[in-house]
Amino acid sequence: MTPSGSAALAMRDFSLQALLPNPFVCGECAARLAQMVAREPGVIESTHDVGAGVLHVVFDREVTADDALAERVELLARAAANAVEHAAYRVTGLD
Repeated sequence: MTPSGSAALAMRDFSLQALLPNPFVCGECAARLAQMVAREPGVIESTHDVGAGVLHVVFDREVTADDALAERVELLARAAANAVEHAAYRVTGLD
């Protein structure tokens, strides 16, 4: 798929579930990942939709190749997930 405006621009969707395996698919991790990806060379836009489980990336193919982008996104996803401590809590006695 090519966004309108330039033949070199492309859009790629990444599965947040594949990039940020449980329990790391949270809004904060997805937002952190989108921000990290947005700073990469050739990336025009990086947004996330936690409900749909997707990271959307618009990039310039003249600056970065599709395969190189995918490798970098996977690396950044690991960094984003490991950047903070995650915790799970069990709440009881509310009934």
